[in-house]
Amino acid sequence: MNCDICGKNVIQPSGPKSAVIGLMGEFPGFYEIQKEKVFIGPTGDILKRELAKQGISFMTCLATNLWGHEPNTDEAELSLHFSTAIRALKKCRAIFLMGSDVSQAVFGENVMTISGMLMKTDLFPNAEIVIAAPNPAVLAHGGLGEFRLSLSRFS
Repeated sequence: MNCDICGKNVIQPSGPKSAVIGLMGEFPGFYEIQKEKVFIGPTGDILKRELAKQGISFMTCLATNLWGHEPNTDEAELSLHFSTAIRALKKCRAIFLMGSDVSQAVFGENVMTISGMLMKTDLFPNAEIVIAAPNPAVLAHGGLGEFRLSLSRFS
């Protein structure tokens, strides 16, 4: 599927539509764009490994990104992608948000200000748990502690 505004290929959400757990990252990276799937490559490997340590199988989660393709500065395009991501996760009962762009879009807050905290938002009416964490991409360079703390509180 292509973006209605710029025509770029949009990486679609993946996972069961009836998933209890929803995951939202910031934007697809190189590997995601190449394979047209969310959370693959080194960042996806880290996320899947950390989820498994908490007893969560990535395959049971509905995963999406704030942006369906690499981000740009177009406000209308961000709004379109954001609303698509929100709709994908509407039925999930637990939402794990990753990255400061996502935290900013959903809560208007820097991710490190609210990382690991149980949050409320009308954007996810069925969610009993909404927690933000740093982007797993930064974990490749260290900083695993804050992500693990947030994920352990989420699980």
